[in-house]
Amino acid sequence: MNTNSTQTSKSIYSEKYFCGIDLASKVIQVSVTKPGEGSFDKALSKDEFTKFIKANNPEDYIYGMEACGDSNYWAELINTLCNDKAFIFPANKCRSYNHGCKDDRGDARGVRDLLLTYFLSPDASTIHPCVIRDRQNREDMALLKSYGDNQSDITRNVRRLIAFLKEQDATLCYSYSMSPESTIKAATEYIKKLNKEESQNNSFLISDIQTQSAIIAMLLKRRSNILMGFLKYFESHSECQYFMAIPGVGLLLAVGTHIITQGDFTRFKNARSFAAYTGFTPAHSGTGGKNKIAHMSNNGNPVLKTLIYEGANACTILQKHKNKKDKRVKISYGRQIAIDLWKIGINLKNPDIKEIVSHYDAELAFKITEKNTSTKLCKFKSKCNKANKTFERLSSTPAVTSWCQNNLLEQHKQDSTLSPYLAEFKNKNQLIDLSNPEGPFRRQSATLVAYLVEHNEVQELEINDLERLDFGEW
Repeated sequence: MNTNSTQTSKSIYSEKYFCGIDLASKVIQVSVTKPGEGSFDKALSKDEFTKFIKANNPEDYIYGMEACGDSNYWAELINTLCNDKAFIFPANKCRSYNHGCKDDRGDARGVRDLLLTYFLSPDASTIHPCVIRDRQNREDMALLKSYGDNQSDITRNVRRLIAFLKEQDATLCYSYSMSPESTIKAATEYIKKLNKEESQNNSFLISDIQTQSAIIAMLLKRRSNILMGFLKYFESHSECQYFMAIPGVGLLLAVGTHIITQGDFTRFKNARSFAAYTGFTPAHSGTGGKNKIAHMSNNGNPVLKTLIYEGANACTILQKHKNKKDKRVKISYGRQIAIDLWKIGINLKNPDIKEIVSHYDAELAFKITEKNTSTKLCKFKSKCNKANKTFERLSSTPAVTSWCQNNLLEQHKQDSTLSPYLAEFKNKNQLIDLSNPEGPFRRQSATLVAYLVEHNEVQELEINDLERLDFGEW
């Protein structure tokens, strides 16, 4: 340890009062000490604590508190009144300095001793204060956390409604992979089926399904409002666009990284420390000089960890790995995303930031973060292949082939963009290529199935409920 720096620190802060604060719902415990003198403890109400801060000389007092729900509010107030003299420390560090009873007074003394260690032994201390968030940043953090909670609520309610529908009618092909919109549509169709039965026992069942559907619709509306808030934040903070040049980083991750870090990456020593902050670092265990690398650490910021993992999952799907469920591949992608975020974040104020970003493959990043790529695109292609096979089976009947050639062309005579495609279908007696995104297969397939179901002209064809559901979801 550097003795000269320690002596200098002691001489600077020898005349300061160090105040440890333990925040509670009704009572705020304060423990104050001065190097070389005694200490005193006080239990104050919130109004008395505000008067206590204003009564003391702001140049003589340094305040420290444990990280909790109220710590950012009180730290911002103290910094406003006392010229940035408040510090917030991690809760696990504060507990290690509590040598007395585990009560409010003991916690306040532990924070006070931690504050003394941080200032009087800066070279020996491994303690790093937490970032103090202002009111606007706290609102942005609440928006970011509410999005995750809302997504969990949507998943839970959708799975509950699907399980309920599967119990009522197992013949219908309900799947837990259905989207919330498809689930609401399936519930509405099942309600119509119950209304036709005209049973007195169905009234409660219909009311319960409608309630569950309304809850899901309300959560979807809330999600759209939260996403609009993210878009406004993205527009007001233009530096977020540089993060999106990284493969696997979309709107949510770019905005979330800027909100959590407040655009300041200088508090991270290097890219490795930021990767550890996000949680993408292995846990180490061992003794006697034998160190073992275990699973991914459970530490790290939970919001960033979740968003980065989703970006790594998208990278894994696009790169077409053999084992897409291998978590080691996803963790390696996630760690690389975290490192790239730090490399761009540390240069946000650099005039050459555009040149730094140009080294990344922007086209690849767009492909990965685009909504229609990843798992949803794979599922959509599987539906197209399934519908294509259905058309091949249907076209074996002359009646269906004649109906397709006549009705489909007549339906879109006025649409010049579709007529060449349909003319080729009519002249060459070929099937509509369902894998072509520009082809008119969505509307025509639904029309054809509705025609066959309504008129029932082809007796030997069997269109099961799964095919009908796939067509209806388009």
